[in-house]
Amino acid sequence: MSGNEKYNFKFYDWEEKLRDKPFLRQPFGDKWEVYTWGEAGLIARKLATGLKSLGLPKGSHIGLMSKNCREWIIADLAIIMAGYVSVPFFPNLKSHEIKNLLEFGDVKALFMGKVEDWDEIKKGISESMPIIAFPHYENNSKIDRGYQWNDFIEKYQPQQENYHPNVDDIWTIIFTSGLRKGLKVSSAEFPRAIKRLWQLGLFDDVQIRYDEEVGNEVSITLLVSESMVVGDVKYEGNKKIKNSKFKEELDIVTGQRIKPNLLHEKIKEIKTLYFEKGYLNVEVKADLIDSKAMENLFDGKAKNITKDIVFSISENKKIKLRNIYFKGNDVYSNLKLRMLMKETKQQ
Repeated sequence: MSGNEKYNFKFYDWEEKLRDKPFLRQPFGDKWEVYTWGEAGLIARKLATGLKSLGLPKGSHIGLMSKNCREWIIADLAIIMAGYVSVPFFPNLKSHEIKNLLEFGDVKALFMGKVEDWDEIKKGISESMPIIAFPHYENNSKIDRGYQWNDFIEKYQPQQENYHPNVDDIWTIIFTSGLRKGLKVSSAEFPRAIKRLWQLGLFDDVQIRYDEEVGNEVSITLLVSESMVVGDVKYEGNKKIKNSKFKEELDIVTGQRIKPNLLHEKIKEIKTLYFEKGYLNVEVKADLIDSKAMENLFDGKAKNITKDIVFSISENKKIKLRNIYFKGNDVYSNLKLRMLMKETKQQ
């Protein structure tokens, strides 16, 4: 493989072909705001121009510290478009941890978003570090340093170039556990490292193996078992509820991780849909099978962990209400009570 071979960054194709289709949905209480592919692409392109205006050389490391939100995705796209390398951080790091990681990761600028303890975090960030702050989200800290998201975006024209990194370029540097070679640690750091890895939602099992201890130094290996990924979702045996209804209500998407309780929760949701139609004896089971249709998901890198979900449904007979009886009603007559239940039909 040539070191100059370009990676076909598919976002540009989707930005064009799906320009008016929904891409990102962000909840605000009971309401959702939607960005289309075109809108997200426009913001990312403006951000890319803004990042370049900071005078950073190509390949510079740009930090991302936030809980999950639409701005995180757009910032990550902008970093790629500008030819930089993203360095994501957990949003609950302490000041001494973020200080060490910013230095070790050679981070030149930082996107700061949804965090709960900015007063603690900012102690570990140099005053000279360029910061781009996401819009403020309720119940999170307000970032009082750096450029504000909307102001920064509106200053710049969108980047016109469709930048494609080389296949063997570094795209991201991930400090998932918070541990690194040469770090001075206490015994409390190891369970915290495991917790951080769990919080990624990518693994079914996380363990630390102690390999060797020499003097005041210890060698460790992090052992992880990666969670399965959703390929296709299939429904069998359903006649009274269409596949499209399940797709709308269950909200399972190709590429998402199959967490331990996912199938159990979705079976409950399917049963609830049937209960509402009077099918109280419905039986539902879920199986994971090897995916053939989706074996090229993530350019084939997830082939061995991609599974189709098959929901097998036995609807059984609908339960009908034959008679309604009242007992113990001394004040109100049967007729009065029945009128109050006029929406409930006897069949």
